[in-house]
Amino acid sequence: MEDFSNIINWDAVQTQSDSFKNQTPFHFAFIEEFFKREFYEKLFETYPKIDETWKISNHPTKTQLVKYWNGIGPNEVVGYENDPQYSEEWNKFKRYTQSEEFIEKIKSK
Repeated sequence: MEDFSNIINWDAVQTQSDSFKNQTPFHFAFIEEFFKREFYEKLFETYPKIDETWKISNHPTKTQLVKYWNGIGPNEVVGYENDPQYSEEWNKFKRYTQSEEFIEKIKSK
């Protein structure tokens, strides 16, 4: 089993849990230090540079640049595979967000 303990600062998430549950008119939270600092720095350093692999998405409410996982389009389901165009940290983050561990922890907060 892969070790994901260096990604999310679950103490920071827990600290904001009650605030999130009690916000009106809808639930929202701002979580400082959501990522553990070292992991965040690696994500930041390896954020993909804008190049020809980015596409323009013209949604009725906004225009934005998007970069699809493994070239999978906006109406397709992204699988569990890694994408070599992203760093190991971005691939690890994606794997974690798709894991039962992450889903259970985020649901319980």
